[in-house]
Amino acid sequence: MKNFILLNLTFLCLFLQPQAKAQSAIDEFMSYYKGYDDALQLSFPGFVARIGIDIAAKEEPSLASLSNRISSLRFLIIDQHVEGLTSDVKFLKKDLRREGFETLFMVRDDGDEVHLFLKEDSKNRDQLILLIQDNEDNNLLLFQLKGRFNEDDLNNLKDHMVVSTR
Repeated sequence: MKNFILLNLTFLCLFLQPQAKAQSAIDEFMSYYKGYDDALQLSFPGFVARIGIDIAAKEEPSLASLSNRISSLRFLIIDQHVEGLTSDVKFLKKDLRREGFETLFMVRDDGDEVHLFLKEDSKNRDQLILLIQDNEDNNLLLFQLKGRFNEDDLNNLKDHMVVSTR
């Protein structure tokens, strides 16, 4: 009986230990690169992001439907050559897919790449990741938008998106 109680207590201790929350791929990537001299990372809560979207919606009305659905905005800009950035971005894209992100679209033009990823969450905390990479200059713009988006919002964005070639 002693062994049975000890065994059960051991299992209880294992399951009741505080579990370390694993960082997502996007969090790890941004945490790693935000310390570089030529990198800029900014995060905005939903109400600040909505103000910015409302201003941008005056020029691009398709953004207006997103305004009241945003809960946070975060972006990272790396504007100089950083060794290893290209391979890290490749790993980031793989990790995003592994975490359940879907590629909504991808455009390549003269070595430049634009990717839009979406991860839908049952708790209405969807994520849009826009990744713009200039391979010639090794520059990167990464936007993470969290909120509650519906299919109409995404279709509206897609319908109004203009893709131009040089």
